[in-house]
Amino acid sequence: MNNTIAILSYNCYNASVILFYLRIVLENAKVKVLVMIRKGMKLYSILFGVCPKCHQESMYQNKNPYVLSEVIKMRETCSHCKTKYQIEPSFFYGSMYVSYAVGIAFAVAAFIISYNILGFSLTIAFIAIVVTLIAFMPVIMRLSRNIWINLFMSYDKELVKKSTTELKQH
Repeated sequence: MNNTIAILSYNCYNASVILFYLRIVLENAKVKVLVMIRKGMKLYSILFGVCPKCHQESMYQNKNPYVLSEVIKMRETCSHCKTKYQIEPSFFYGSMYVSYAVGIAFAVAAFIISYNILGFSLTIAFIAIVVTLIAFMPVIMRLSRNIWINLFMSYDKELVKKSTTELKQH
């Protein structure tokens, strides 16, 4: 029993040290990442959930994915470029396939972190996977929709120029 407590406390200490250094690295890399991900890139639209055509506004009525009653409520069209998000009825059913792949990616990441990096048992790793998938369910749903719509629509510079000049004229 004492050995188990010592191992757990050692693993928790290692985890806290890893998280401390990870935070420092991420804070230093934050500026570089934000420069790499900018408007005009599909990755920008996917990560931030903005209109895939103009990148000017969020596709979702509520930007916070953890308001569970509104997690998939989307605007009908973009107010800037008038892009219709639901291309056809049941368009976003296809995002279920993407959701499966994104969920697997989150599960693999949870397993690698809990089992390989932190050194927890397979049982704890399994629990970590379940908790991760439940905790990130709204994010996975939105990411899947964002990826799906970005497969069919691309950023349009001309559309952005046109919509900004129309807004300035009004």
